Amino acid sequence: MLLALMATHVTVTGGGYVFNKLALREFNPIAFGFWRLLIGLGGLGSVVLIGRLWPKIDRADWPRIFLLALVAVPVNQLIYLVGMSKTMPSHASLLYGTTAVFALFLSAALGYERIVRHKLIAIAVSLCGLAIVVTQGTSFDINSELFIGDMLIFSAVLAWATYTVLGKSLVTKYGAIPQRASC
Repeated sequence: MLLALMATHVTVTGGGYVFNKLALREFNPIAFGFWRLLIGLGGLGSVVLIGRLWPKIDRADWPRIFLLALVAVPVNQLIYLVGMSKTMPSHASLLYGTTAVFALFLSAALGYERIVRHKLIAIAVSLCGLAIVVTQGTSFDINSELFIGDMLIFSAVLAWATYTVLGKSLVTKYGAIPQRASC
């Protein structure tokens, strides 16, 4: 059962980049993002209501929830969709693979984690490999649509890493689904 769930997750997540790229050939990124948000809210809202998963949110947590909602939807998703309209799905998926790297850097900057030498070496090797794959081993044109799309995706990755790090305490306190529903 676990293997089937993992395979489904990989298929949906990996296929999402290709699906979004195809959809963005037909739709404006902002319009597409609006409909994705409505459909997602409907699905998540149904899960929360049916499962009665809506927790009582402490008043002190609402500012962080509003900040996370801002980072997750308008910042991350709009930048991602505009970037996706300009780049290739393979670049977006590889760049999103670096989310953990930037989450680690932000966690370290905020004093939540320590970056040890072997992690730094692994990060450097993986980022060099990413750069070689994305640039195809050649120089790149900073004025090209592809480069602009990659930089937008990179900005969305930074937003998602921020969302991940800043949301961790809320997920621990309220659970993953209720926390996502409140954002």
